[in-house]
Amino acid sequence: MSVLSADANVTRPLRITIDRTIRIHCAGTDLLEALTKRFQMINPKWLENERMGRWNRDTSKNLKFYRRFGKNGIVIPRGYARQLMLQLKRDRLAYELEDRRRTQPAVDFTFSATLKAFQREAVDVMRKKISAPSAHRPAAAKPSWGSG
Repeated sequence: MSVLSADANVTRPLRITIDRTIRIHCAGTDLLEALTKRFQMINPKWLENERMGRWNRDTSKNLKFYRRFGKNGIVIPRGYARQLMLQLKRDRLAYELEDRRRTQPAVDFTFSATLKAFQREAVDVMRKKISAPSAHRPAAAKPSWGSG
């Protein structure tokens, strides 16, 4: 069974909204479990305090980089969008995507540069990976995530 398999009791497609974050509605328990495990880690400050024998009262043991909402909802960082979409396609899970990312007006400017050979190779690889015109949109400010 895949990590992101659909639950038998969840028959609706996932509703995914992308703006400054990714909001996933109607997620199955397997998906929620996988994402919560992926987006939390032990707090390095807590580990250091523990190792040094310091007091950890006001230090969270875990850092969470997600928020849960409702019964089957989760909010995760927008930077995970590509990996999420690839995994959903691999697992053949149905989803509806609502793209609410902001766009800025076009700015006309000129720029001249010469790429080195290794840079040209990297640009060629990235051009092959970009599959949608929406991937060219300018990114809004990245959200700051912290422990909850």
